Amino acid sequence: MKKSIKTRHHNFIVVYFLILPIMIIGLSGIIACSESTPSVSEGKAALIAEFNQQPIRGSRVSDCLKVISFDKTNGIAGEIYGTKIYTIEFKAQVEIIGSRCVGTYDTQNKSFISVVVNEQPPGWPLTVTAFKLGSKYEHNGRITVEKTEQGWLFDKDLN
Repeated sequence: MKKSIKTRHHNFIVVYFLILPIMIIGLSGIIACSESTPSVSEGKAALIAEFNQQPIRGSRVSDCLKVISFDKTNGIAGEIYGTKIYTIEFKAQVEIIGSRCVGTYDTQNKSFISVVVNEQPPGWPLTVTAFKLGSKYEHNGRITVEKTEQGWLFDKDLN
């Protein structure tokens, strides 16, 4: 009977002082090594940053469109020259906030191809649409962000 109690005591010591710490350290390593992905708010911020990009004929997309909602539908992790990148596939709801916004909207893929502030830019095709102030559109697409010390950020050279 005494041997049985010693065996149980030995098993208790092995489990709680040897195996359990090894499992905790291993689990910590797995959690620490797993790659994080951009949050929905970082994805929305990247889309807004893209809209704030360089002016096209004197206007920015952000002069016409406001992101109302943003949902991540898929993501693809990658790496370019040692820099971690992540391509976010998204579905966003945008609102027309400019009164003189024109552009091209792909109704099949539900995405804006081009948007500017102007009546009808010279040389543009006749398929340009004048967007009505306050109208809401679904905007689907992909945007790539890169991992930095400040988090996942939009990089115009990746898009």
